[in-house]
Amino acid sequence: MNLAPVLDVAAKTYNPGIGIRSFGSDPRLAGRLGAAFIRGMQDAGVSACAKHFPGMGAASVDPHVDLPTIKLPRAPFEKTHLAPFRDACAAGVDSVMTAHVRFPAYDREIATFSRKAVGDVLRGTLGYDGLVVSDDLCMGAITRRWPVAEATLKCLDAGHDMLMIAHDEQGMEDAVDLLREAGAPEAQLAAADARITRLLARRRGPKTTLAAGERLSAAIAAKAVVVARRGRTSLPVPAGTGTLVVVPDFAEVRERFTFEEATPVRSR
Repeated sequence: MNLAPVLDVAAKTYNPGIGIRSFGSDPRLAGRLGAAFIRGMQDAGVSACAKHFPGMGAASVDPHVDLPTIKLPRAPFEKTHLAPFRDACAAGVDSVMTAHVRFPAYDREIATFSRKAVGDVLRGTLGYDGLVVSDDLCMGAITRRWPVAEATLKCLDAGHDMLMIAHDEQGMEDAVDLLREAGAPEAQLAAADARITRLLARRRGPKTTLAAGERLSAAIAAKAVVVARRGRTSLPVPAGTGTLVVVPDFAEVRERFTFEEATPVRSR
């Protein structure tokens, strides 16, 4: 399984949690590219995951750090941000990941814990019957408000099939203990188990070889990348050549990136 593609539609407001992971600001193009991404992976035997449902492109806070709230009215939100997920469902995506974002137009609960988002919109309106996966429950949007184990129980109650705890080993143990103690409806567990079983049966082996895709990737890369040299000197390219070179100043954009337990970015 590959936890991709990102189907969040870029908005005018800078989004520190999405940025260049988005396919852009055009929902139709994002949906087309996302669906092609999904079909390409799944035809080669790799399950795709459309994220972050129902769309967090308009968020101005990174949920790795804290909880964003998107206050767009429901109609314009669905026209722009929900649209690529319709295309993903139509393309037969194996799984959908929910967002740690609050959408007052849908529910007071964040999407991760929202039966309305998962049950009414994803399962009902979009008619999706594949796996529903949570985003990492160790992210700041969750841990600033709920213990990981409690969040796991709330997430399961909202209708998820798979729960992700990526970094916190103690949180994993606490979650297992709490879930065993609290129990879960047998029908819900059976439905989740059936979806996982169906997915595993479909993805036991690739349907096609990767050779054609590798050739296409090489052709795209060859046309997209130009190595510029001046004698024995590599970049920078001298002025007047008609070439634009864009190099980020990491010292300037450092605060726009979120790193989880990573080495700080340094400019050279």
